[in-house]
Amino acid sequence: AVPVTDARGTVVGVVRLSQSLAGVESRLRMLTWYIVVVFSFGILAALALALFLARTVGIHLLRLTRAVDRLAGAPEPADLQGVGQGKMVDLGGRCIIIKKKLTEQRRLRRHLLAGVVHEMGRPLGGINAAAQYLMRNQADVPPALIGELSEDIVQQVDQMSRQIDDLALVSQALNEAIELHPEPASLAELCAEAVRHVRARAQAKALTIDMDVDPATPPVLADSRRVIQIIGNLLSNAVKFSPHGGRIDMAIRPRTAPGCPPQVELSVRDMGPGIDPADRAHIFDYFFRSPEQRPLQEGMGLGLAISAQLATAQGGTLHVESEPGAGATFYLRLPQNRTGHTSPSGSA
Repeated sequence: AVPVTDARGTVVGVVRLSQSLAGVESRLRMLTWYIVVVFSFGILAALALALFLARTVGIHLLRLTRAVDRLAGAPEPADLQGVGQGKMVDLGGRCIIIKKKLTEQRRLRRHLLAGVVHEMGRPLGGINAAAQYLMRNQADVPPALIGELSEDIVQQVDQMSRQIDDLALVSQALNEAIELHPEPASLAELCAEAVRHVRARAQAKALTIDMDVDPATPPVLADSRRVIQIIGNLLSNAVKFSPHGGRIDMAIRPRTAPGCPPQVELSVRDMGPGIDPADRAHIFDYFFRSPEQRPLQEGMGLGLAISAQLATAQGGTLHVESEPGAGATFYLRLPQNRTGHTSPSGSA
């Protein structure tokens, strides 16, 4: 026992220790270790649970991302690396891509329906008018007029057939399923065939079509029918925008460039109003029509878009160079056929 005194030495109390401090310190150390062990096990358990939940959520997130990738047309991720906040941001970006694609699909559908109604309505109206006239005047129609009306009906049906073929190609292109049958062919001969299809329209505007062929030009390896369709679209476009009495220049020559396989290049140059720089970026978009073309109300805006798709599908390219007021020149480049040679024809 230890007495406790005040400042004057008077005993005011007694401190009595009933247990040694060494025992208290020992129990405190044991309690401290117990707390540390329990806390450590708690942290490990929390980490294990967090990893389990993260992996489970990550797997579901990865599956969702892959599903979104399939909708967006993007390549699937290869593994689970990067699952987390970055992956959530990436998934959000893919959702934005899907939204844009859906918006574009709705726009294409609206343009397609409007174009089909307008473009199919015109030939059907002509066919109906000719048929109604023949039915009402069977006995009085001169043979020459019958032949003229019959020829007009055939032309209108051919126009509808071409439009239906274009729509079928749009469907195939959007589904990346264009069917092609490549074979060696003379690009000059294909050009001559395409010119034959547009010659009547060119003569109606007193247009001259000139074709210059390099004698050393090798054959191309491409689908002849589709190449004729591409050239026909380019020529139709040139005829449409060329002034009365103008000229359309075509040139065919081999082309080589460093790092690129050998190609054959066709250029189609017109004397039209040219293409505004703002329009050049969209000239190969589906349903695009320049301001100069809209008042004409001709076509659905599919020809150049289809031509670009067909060129790309055959390992080639299609691009345009133009300045306002200086006409336009379209360049079609197709791969050369390296296994044989076909003599080019220079007549159009």
